[in-house]
Amino acid sequence: MRKRSIRWSLCVAACLLIVGGAFAEDSYSILGTVTTNTGKPVAGVTIDFGDNLASVLTDTAGYYEAAGAIEGGVYLVEPAAAGWTFSPTRRAVVMGSGDEMVNFVAEAVGGQLAGMLFAPPTAAAAPTRKLNLWLEVVYPDGGETWRQGGSYNIRWTYDGPSESMQIKLYKNMLSVETITSGTPDDGSFWWKVPPTVAAGDDYRIAVTEGSYGDLSLDDFTIEAAPVVTYPSDAGVCWRRGQGYQIKWQGSSYCTNFATGWALRNVGNWRR
Repeated sequence: MRKRSIRWSLCVAACLLIVGGAFAEDSYSILGTVTTNTGKPVAGVTIDFGDNLASVLTDTAGYYEAAGAIEGGVYLVEPAAAGWTFSPTRRAVVMGSGDEMVNFVAEAVGGQLAGMLFAPPTAAAAPTRKLNLWLEVVYPDGGETWRQGGSYNIRWTYDGPSESMQIKLYKNMLSVETITSGTPDDGSFWWKVPPTVAAGDDYRIAVTEGSYGDLSLDDFTIEAAPVVTYPSDAGVCWRRGQGYQIKWQGSSYCTNFATGWALRNVGNWRR
């Protein structure tokens, strides 16, 4: 009886391992190097990935690797170290079905090395130049407030040759809408927020070109469009020269389409 019980337990354990493996989510690594513009490695740089992955440090070879990135996940890779600036300043990575490599070029500033591996370049050193093409979202970059139905000018800068840029809207770091799958790299794109986009305070914009891309540095807000509560019927008649009260709700910012005057969070307007 005991042998049968042991065999049954081993069978159950094996089945659980097989089922667990079948449903396990594949994970990959984000890895790369941090070097100076002359190719020397920089150690002790903190590489941050946002809230979804633990930060890591570069080793003496300037190498870093963070395991556990999930396919389809969005990670904002950003290096930081006292006495250094980095190019690019950050990179947004949307994980595919494999490891992603993100390299950074470091430039020492102010002579404050704080334990870094190499000293800043001397006056006789070759001038610094960017070795990586990179892209940066300029607007929105966090803290802005948009509303449903409003039109906004998404802006970016890009240092490399390009045929077209792709722009997506992310909510809680998940892609929820493709704004455009191809627009010229002229640094801006006007977008009217559809009424189908849910109100929320955890939105970001991603602009990508091939393997290069960037995400808004922080969240911005999309508010629900205001709803006019009076006049609410098409049959309401107003007389010229008389005063009437327009009422609305549902937004902290509204623009009166007839006069163009901006009305802020007051809920009514009389003329």
